[in-house]
Amino acid sequence: MLKRGIAFTPVKFGISFNVPFLNQAGALVHVYKDGSALVNHGCTEMGQGLNTKVAQVVANALGLPLSRVRVTATDTSKIANTSATAASTGSDLNGKEAEATALTIRGRLAELAAKQLGGHAEDVRFHDGAVESNGGQMPFDQLVGAAYLTRVQLWSDGFYATLKVNWDSKTLTGQPFYYFAYGAAI
Repeated sequence: MLKRGIAFTPVKFGISFNVPFLNQAGALVHVYKDGSALVNHGCTEMGQGLNTKVAQVVANALGLPLSRVRVTATDTSKIANTSATAASTGSDLNGKEAEATALTIRGRLAELAAKQLGGHAEDVRFHDGAVESNGGQMPFDQLVGAAYLTRVQLWSDGFYATLKVNWDSKTLTGQPFYYFAYGAAI
Protein backbone atom coordinates (compact mmCIF):
# COMPACT_ATOMS: atom_id res chain seq x y z
CA MET A 1 0.00 0.00 0.00
CA LEU A 2 1.30 3.44 -0.99
CA LYS A 3 0.71 6.21 1.52
CA ARG A 4 0.59 9.83 0.45
CA GLY A 5 0.92 12.95 2.51
CA ILE A 6 1.62 16.61 2.40
CA ALA A 7 4.47 18.47 4.05
CA PHE A 8 4.62 22.11 5.04
CA THR A 9 7.98 23.78 5.67
CA PRO A 10 8.04 27.34 6.98
CA VAL A 11 11.09 29.47 6.22
CA LYS A 12 12.51 32.58 7.90
CA PHE A 13 15.52 34.06 6.14
CA GLY A 14 17.48 37.09 7.32
CA ILE A 15 18.24 39.75 4.69
CA SER A 16 21.58 41.43 5.39
CA PHE A 17 25.18 40.48 5.82
CA ASN A 18 25.86 39.63 9.47
CA VAL A 19 29.13 41.54 9.10
CA PRO A 20 27.88 45.13 9.47
CA PHE A 21 30.47 46.86 7.26
CA LEU A 22 29.28 44.86 4.24
CA ASN A 23 25.84 46.47 4.46
CA GLN A 24 26.71 49.59 2.47
CA ALA A 25 26.43 50.68 -1.13
CA GLY A 26 27.02 53.65 -3.40
CA ALA A 27 25.60 54.97 -6.67
CA LEU A 28 26.21 57.57 -9.31
CA VAL A 29 23.30 59.07 -11.29
CA HIS A 30 23.54 61.45 -14.23
CA VAL A 31 20.56 63.26 -15.76
CA TYR A 32 21.17 64.40 -19.33
CA LYS A 33 19.75 67.43 -21.13
CA ASP A 34 17.43 65.18 -23.16
CA GLY A 35 15.73 64.10 -19.92
CA SER A 36 17.26 60.63 -19.73
CA ALA A 37 19.17 59.24 -16.76
CA LEU A 38 22.19 56.98 -16.40
CA VAL A 39 22.85 54.97 -13.23
CA ASN A 40 25.98 53.21 -12.07
CA HIS A 41 25.83 51.18 -8.86
CA GLY A 42 28.09 48.75 -7.07
CA CYS A 43 26.31 45.44 -7.56
CA THR A 44 26.77 42.77 -10.20
CA GLU A 45 23.90 41.84 -12.51
CA MET A 46 23.84 38.03 -12.68
CA GLY A 47 20.48 37.47 -14.33
CA GLN A 48 18.45 38.29 -11.22
CA GLY A 49 17.00 41.49 -12.74
CA LEU A 50 18.97 43.77 -10.44
CA ASN A 51 19.67 46.43 -13.07
CA THR A 52 15.99 46.56 -14.00
CA LYS A 53 15.01 46.95 -10.34
CA VAL A 54 17.52 49.77 -9.80
CA ALA A 55 16.36 51.48 -13.02
CA GLN A 56 12.74 51.22 -11.82
CA VAL A 57 13.65 52.86 -8.52
CA VAL A 58 15.40 55.76 -10.27
CA ALA A 59 12.59 56.12 -12.83
CA ASN A 60 10.05 56.29 -10.00
CA ALA A 61 12.09 58.85 -8.03
CA LEU A 62 12.44 61.12 -11.07
CA GLY A 63 8.94 60.49 -12.44
CA LEU A 64 10.29 59.08 -15.69
CA PRO A 65 9.21 56.14 -17.83
CA LEU A 66 11.55 53.18 -17.38
CA SER A 67 12.69 53.53 -21.00
CA ARG A 68 14.39 56.83 -20.08
CA VAL A 69 16.73 55.25 -17.48
CA ARG A 70 19.79 53.21 -18.37
CA VAL A 71 22.02 51.25 -15.97
CA THR A 72 25.67 50.71 -16.83
CA ALA A 73 27.82 47.79 -15.80
CA THR A 74 29.45 47.88 -12.39
CA ASP A 75 32.78 49.69 -12.55
CA THR A 76 34.97 50.18 -9.48
CA SER A 77 36.49 53.28 -11.04
CA LYS A 78 33.05 54.86 -10.57
CA ILE A 79 31.77 53.14 -7.41
CA ALA A 80 34.70 51.99 -5.29
CA ASN A 81 34.80 49.50 -2.41
CA THR A 82 31.58 47.72 -3.30
CA SER A 83 30.06 44.99 -1.17
CA ALA A 84 29.43 41.52 -2.52
CA THR A 85 26.36 40.74 -4.57
CA ALA A 86 25.06 38.13 -2.15
CA ALA A 87 22.85 37.44 0.87
CA SER A 88 19.76 38.75 -0.99
CA THR A 89 20.98 42.30 -0.44
CA GLY A 90 21.66 43.38 -4.03
CA SER A 91 18.30 45.00 -4.75
CA ASP A 92 17.94 46.41 -1.25
CA LEU A 93 21.33 48.07 -0.87
CA ASN A 94 21.68 49.25 -4.44
CA GLY A 95 18.05 50.25 -4.81
CA LYS A 96 18.21 52.42 -1.68
CA GLU A 97 21.44 54.14 -2.67
CA ALA A 98 20.21 54.77 -6.21
CA GLU A 99 16.98 56.17 -4.78
CA ALA A 100 18.88 58.48 -2.41
CA THR A 101 21.00 59.71 -5.31
CA ALA A 102 18.02 60.31 -7.62
CA LEU A 103 16.14 62.11 -4.83
CA THR A 104 19.08 64.48 -4.38
CA ILE A 105 18.84 65.46 -8.05
CA ARG A 106 15.05 65.61 -7.84
CA GLY A 107 15.34 68.04 -4.91
CA ARG A 108 17.52 70.37 -6.96
CA LEU A 109 15.10 70.18 -9.88
CA ALA A 110 12.11 70.76 -7.59
CA GLU A 111 13.66 74.04 -6.39
CA LEU A 112 13.96 75.22 -9.99
CA ALA A 113 10.48 73.98 -10.93
CA ALA A 114 8.99 75.90 -8.01
CA LYS A 115 10.73 79.07 -9.22
CA GLN A 116 9.52 78.59 -12.79
CA LEU A 117 5.99 77.30 -12.12
CA GLY A 118 5.35 78.88 -8.75
CA GLY A 119 4.66 77.16 -5.47
CA HIS A 120 7.03 75.44 -3.10
CA ALA A 121 9.68 72.83 -3.90
CA GLU A 122 8.11 70.28 -1.55
CA ASP A 123 4.83 70.50 -3.52
CA VAL A 124 6.38 69.81 -6.94
CA ARG A 125 5.24 66.49 -8.45
CA PHE A 126 7.30 64.42 -10.87
CA HIS A 127 5.37 61.83 -12.89
CA ASP A 128 4.98 60.42 -16.39
CA GLY A 129 7.92 62.43 -17.71
CA ALA A 130 6.42 65.72 -16.54
CA VAL A 131 6.77 68.09 -13.63
CA GLU A 132 3.81 69.86 -11.98
CA SER A 133 3.61 72.70 -9.50
CA ASN A 134 1.06 75.34 -8.59
CA GLY A 135 -1.30 74.26 -11.40
CA GLY A 136 1.42 74.51 -14.06
CA GLN A 137 3.20 71.70 -15.85
CA MET A 138 6.27 71.22 -18.03
CA PRO A 139 7.99 68.21 -19.58
CA PHE A 140 10.84 66.79 -17.51
CA ASP A 141 13.34 67.36 -20.32
CA GLN A 142 12.33 71.05 -20.51
CA LEU A 143 13.01 71.44 -16.78
CA VAL A 144 16.35 69.66 -17.16
CA GLY A 145 17.27 71.96 -20.05
CA ALA A 146 16.46 74.97 -17.87
CA ALA A 147 18.48 73.45 -15.05
CA TYR A 148 21.49 73.10 -17.31
CA LEU A 149 21.21 76.73 -18.46
CA THR A 150 20.99 77.95 -14.86
CA ARG A 151 23.89 75.74 -13.74
CA VAL A 152 21.95 73.33 -11.53
CA GLN A 153 23.98 70.17 -10.89
CA LEU A 154 22.41 67.30 -12.84
CA TRP A 155 24.42 64.44 -11.37
CA SER A 156 24.96 63.16 -7.88
CA ASP A 157 26.50 60.36 -5.94
CA GLY A 158 24.72 58.59 -3.13
CA PHE A 159 25.37 56.25 -0.28
CA TYR A 160 23.24 53.89 1.77
CA ALA A 161 24.07 51.88 4.89
CA THR A 162 21.54 49.38 6.22
CA LEU A 163 20.08 50.60 9.48
CA LYS A 164 20.17 48.79 12.83
CA VAL A 165 22.56 46.03 11.79
CA ASN A 166 25.07 45.16 14.50
CA TRP A 167 26.49 41.79 15.35
CA ASP A 168 29.23 40.50 17.59
CA SER A 169 30.27 37.06 16.34
CA LYS A 170 32.25 36.36 19.52
CA THR A 171 29.33 36.83 21.91
CA LEU A 172 26.63 36.01 19.34
CA THR A 173 24.73 39.14 20.34
CA GLY A 174 23.19 41.99 18.42
CA GLN A 175 20.90 42.26 15.44
CA PRO A 176 22.52 40.54 12.44
CA PHE A 177 19.62 41.22 10.05
CA TYR A 178 17.56 44.31 9.30
CA TYR A 179 14.49 42.32 8.25
CA PHE A 180 13.44 38.82 7.34
CA ALA A 181 11.85 37.15 4.35
CA TYR A 182 9.17 34.64 5.25
CA GLY A 183 7.83 31.85 3.11
CA ALA A 184 6.55 28.34 3.05
CA ALA A 185 7.01 25.33 0.82
CA ILE A 186 4.37 22.67 0.36
